[in-house]
Amino acid sequence: MFKIGDYVRIKNTNLVGNILRITRNKYSICVNCKLLTISKDLVELDEKLKSKTNNRCKVTYDINIQPDYNNEIMLRHKTREEAIYELDKFIDGAIINKVGIVRIIHGKNGGILRDAVHEYLKKNKNIESFKLAGYFEGQFGVTIANLK
Repeated sequence: MFKIGDYVRIKNTNLVGNILRITRNKYSICVNCKLLTISKDLVELDEKLKSKTNNRCKVTYDINIQPDYNNEIMLRHKTREEAIYELDKFIDGAIINKVGIVRIIHGKNGGILRDAVHEYLKKNKNIESFKLAGYFEGQFGVTIANLK
């Protein structure tokens, strides 16, 4: 049986890593700084291969609590992927800084970003509700979201 910290190879592959967590029959293995969860098919490495393996994984959390956190993000003129990536980081920061309401400026042009933002907000468990802004707040170009 394997234990945390053991270096293993996944059977029938060249993937080598170390075990970070064991839950029930599943092993969480760090392979090339990526976390894989495997239920079985592991082979223990011998000492010769362990010394050649340079698989050092670090998990770090960058938490910045800012007293003057800006609760508004500008996503106009960004691609859909860029906008969702930045929005995800922004929502995480808003939660850490305990912001209740955020303004997401996505622009009115075509509604592509608006639809992407609304789709993301529907799936995000940290969002209590969201709506389009009022007439004097930006109307169709701005979404206001309430965080849990």
